[in-house]
Amino acid sequence: MVTVLNRWFVVAKFSQLVRRDPDPVRLPSSAVHAKEMGSLSTACGIPCETWPKWWDRPFYAEDWERCEDCLAIVERG
Repeated sequence: MVTVLNRWFVVAKFSQLVRRDPDPVRLPSSAVHAKEMGSLSTACGIPCETWPKWWDRPFYAEDWERCEDCLAIVERG
C-alpha cells in the first residue's frame, strides 16, 4: 500500500561516493528533492531525469537537507 509519506523517493542534483565497509556508497551531496515514480520532475517542478535517484530511500527516511518547496508539497499530500 502506498501512503503519502512513502510514495515520494529521493533525488539530488549532486552525489558523492562515501567509503563504507565493506563497499562504497553513493549519497546525496546537495539538497534532496522528492520525486514520484514515473514523473520527470521533482515535487517542486525541477526537471530531474538525469539526476541520481535513490529508489529505496523514502523522502523522510534520512536526515538530509531537504528542498523546502518539496517538503511543503509532500506534507500537503
